[in-house]
Amino acid sequence: MFGHSDPYGMRGPFASVNFITAHDGFTARDLVTYTNKHNEANGENNRDGTDNNRSFNHGVEGDTDDAGVQRARRRSLRNLLGTLLLSAGTPMLLGGDEIGRTQRGSNNAYCQDNDINWVNWELEPWQLDLKASVARLIELRREHRVLRPNRFYDGVDDDPRDQLYRADSAWFQASGEHEDDDWWEDPKTRVVQFMRSLSDGTEADALVIINGSREAAEVTIPNDEGAPWQLVWDSALETPPASPSADIAPGAVQELRPMTIQLYISEPAR
Repeated sequence: MFGHSDPYGMRGPFASVNFITAHDGFTARDLVTYTNKHNEANGENNRDGTDNNRSFNHGVEGDTDDAGVQRARRRSLRNLLGTLLLSAGTPMLLGGDEIGRTQRGSNNAYCQDNDINWVNWELEPWQLDLKASVARLIELRREHRVLRPNRFYDGVDDDPRDQLYRADSAWFQASGEHEDDDWWEDPKTRVVQFMRSLSDGTEADALVIINGSREAAEVTIPNDEGAPWQLVWDSALETPPASPSADIAPGAVQELRPMTIQLYISEPAR
């Protein structure tokens, strides 16, 4: 999904097109609702369409009234779309994913000129919330150049003598310590922090924290002499916050709910 500097080094990250879903296959909502394809309506005994969907139904196949399953699916949907829109490169968003469109489990709906394939614009409240959350991510991406870099990161601080400048990219453990080989290679690692910076001290820095575990996690913000952070997006929230959080100092401890992503922005001192 993520462009790498090996094939794209001369052209930059924008040459890489990132996507989760496309016109073939599941929609994003169906990706978190169905484990198996449901193409029976195509009249081929469900033989058409790929079986390699890499999807997860959260314990129930298809629609359910279970509120816990519904919440988990919506959170996973926000995680997927957040990963897409916070990644370096050019994002490709399948139309309708921003409002939770479903094809009722069909991953090959090319021949269905009906409500399996149509977009239903009568949105439920949770779909309006999802739309607002995606809009907020797009707004943040547009406002902050650090979220749409035009060159690949190399982990180098432009001025290593000045601790106010952060390296253009760095990975951190939940403790706030820099990555090491043991942590990076440990299959049990579930909490990661990734800091991005333009390294010139004139524009915002970004910190993405991922808790991929099924338990809440306490995470120490990397402790440096840079500007304070503000939490601006959290996939644990059904709706995006109306405004950024209060300032959060480097070294502060934050709690992440299970299976969530947070985005922090650090504005330079004026």
